[in-house]
Amino acid sequence: MGDTQSVNITIPETLSDITLERYKKFMLMVGEENSDELAVYHFCGLTPTQQQGMRKVDLLEVQNQLALVLNEKPALVKTFKHRGIEYGFHPKLEDISLGEYIDLESYLKEPYKNAEKALGNYVKRYGFQTKNYQEAIKATAPR
Repeated sequence: MGDTQSVNITIPETLSDITLERYKKFMLMVGEENSDELAVYHFCGLTPTQQQGMRKVDLLEVQNQLALVLNEKPALVKTFKHRGIEYGFHPKLEDISLGEYIDLESYLKEPYKNAEKALGNYVKRYGFQTKNYQEAIKATAPR
């Protein structure tokens, strides 16, 4: 047989192991014919040439694990912390401003291309009216 090459890969175990950037690139490129190959490329870093060199049983195992991860339906995380600041999904989307609604409608025409912009309308900072307001501003200021 031909030359073989040993490669270590990390296979995502949950959706939280996949960055929004990688998921977005995958969704923008995927088609029905190449979805398994692209998933292994984007989420495990194996090129098509490397995938062709794998044993079929190993490649299928990786593809099956990725399919399980990509089909996850996790519960909505309503609040989260980033750099010490608490964020959460807008509790009442019907209360967003007309401008936010227009932006959101525009962004959702191409949801994977505009994911970060759309999320900007859904996710808001918590705690602006607290005594920690100035600390929150300093924590998120560009460095």
